[in-house]
Amino acid sequence: MRNDSVAVASGRPGASRPEAGEEPPARPWYAGKRAWIVGFAAAAALLYVAFLRLSWTYQVNSDGANIDLMAWDMLHGNWLLHGWDTFDVPYLTTEVPQYALLEAIFGLTPVVTHVAAAMTYTLSVLLAMILAKGTATGRTALIRVLVTGGIMLAPQYNHGVFILVLSVGHIGASVPLLLTLLILDRARPRWYIAMLAGALLAWATMGDSLTYVLGSVPIAVACLYRVGREVVARRSLAAVKFESLLAVSAVVSIGVAEAGLRVVRALGGFHLYPVQFQFMGVRELEYHLSLTWRALLILYGADYYHHQQGIWLAAAALHFGGMALAAWAVAWGVWRYFRPSAELVEQVMVGGVVLNVLLFATSNVAKMDAHELAIVLPFSAALAGRAVARVRAPGWLTARGLAVPARRVAAALGIAALAGYLACLIGTDTLPPAGPGQAQLAAFLKANNLTYGIAGYWEASMVTVDTGDQVKVRAITDFKKFLWGTKPAWYNARTNRATFIVEEKGYDFTSAAQAQAQVRAKFGKPAQVHVFGDYIVMVYSKNLLLSLHGSTF
Repeated sequence: MRNDSVAVASGRPGASRPEAGEEPPARPWYAGKRAWIVGFAAAAALLYVAFLRLSWTYQVNSDGANIDLMAWDMLHGNWLLHGWDTFDVPYLTTEVPQYALLEAIFGLTPVVTHVAAAMTYTLSVLLAMILAKGTATGRTALIRVLVTGGIMLAPQYNHGVFILVLSVGHIGASVPLLLTLLILDRARPRWYIAMLAGALLAWATMGDSLTYVLGSVPIAVACLYRVGREVVARRSLAAVKFESLLAVSAVVSIGVAEAGLRVVRALGGFHLYPVQFQFMGVRELEYHLSLTWRALLILYGADYYHHQQGIWLAAAALHFGGMALAAWAVAWGVWRYFRPSAELVEQVMVGGVVLNVLLFATSNVAKMDAHELAIVLPFSAALAGRAVARVRAPGWLTARGLAVPARRVAAALGIAALAGYLACLIGTDTLPPAGPGQAQLAAFLKANNLTYGIAGYWEASMVTVDTGDQVKVRAITDFKKFLWGTKPAWYNARTNRATFIVEEKGYDFTSAAQAQAQVRAKFGKPAQVHVFGDYIVMVYSKNLLLSLHGSTF
């Protein structure tokens, strides 16, 4: 017997017909979005596998190894990193907890660095694509997503891989920043959204102070401009109440982050080295601009300085197109910044990119590395995705009936470029993994029962991590304690006994003879000398820590 109440207004059998005056049932949030959810999930899985394999083409170094050791300490109960002299960036709320969670699964091993780095960059790409999509649907949304994702398929073999997919630099801060912008872009303007954004900014800034350059300050400036525009126009400020609250929240987040770090230090937490920042003189501007240009080339995979011939030069030339598109998008964002139709998140991304590049080019930061500009990549890529989808054919093309052919040509060029980017990524992924690095040295020391010693910075912590903390090697430079990402307690001669020193030929010294002469002059004649590959291991019957005087970083 047929139930008359089972008739569907939409024509689907089995659904209930709403009563008169009754609203139809609300559709679930994911209705009509299943294809996008599945697509993003598949993209995340494929990108993670590709970036993980890409990370193995570059060796983990001691910067990453020191993060491993900090995380290992945190995992074992040292939540505030008591007794640590960290870097000028603590990573307390970003990479270190992430590494600690992974070490709970994998243990203390360089594998964690590769897994974490691939995870971070995959999240950065995915969030940038979602932010670029915005509320768009259909073909427009697809264009936005593909343009953004295509530009971020940028990690170039060697240095580019290190900066974006392996280095513990600033790319990790892009994840909370993009998440904050995504919330501001999608959520309704409510007071608690402003508070949530401020909390996320404070959390990220505690881990990486560059967050306020790319997040807090650009958000505050954009919001204050929007409020000021309404004041000048003598309109009701109720329309910009959210922006006013968000500006306050962004500014307060900087103070909250600083207060949080002071509380950590007051509770016996880590010691943080101050950022060595200073502006350069006009005479050095040309040199710094050249450094900035090279750093941007590395970020976008267009580095023709390190790849000057063959297929890699062709790949750099192809990626230069993505860099040009990103530059155009930033210029587009600057042009729209003061227009009433400008969207808040676009103003924030433009402000962050411009401020970051200006500070990099005019200060000593340019001498550090491209990782100081890492977040420029996802911001500009998301801008490019949002900008390209809004391009309209000029009137003269439309008048001549050439608008449709022009769009088809542009689409064909875009698809070809994306295919080329994918080919570059696959080609890099097929390269052999990087060499064993210090793994052979670690195995040699472990096999010879040499369990505590000293070495140069780039050998020390890597050996410690390679052996799962079974062989402990502490960093020195110029025969002084090197307190950079280390614990001073490691050098306490009362509780530790260092019986060997490792020197590397061709890096620490030009020859084995010079290395031995320098070490003998400092510590005396060794009991044993082992020449192992490029390394010289000199073993003593005394505690070498007693002869280390002074420290540096």
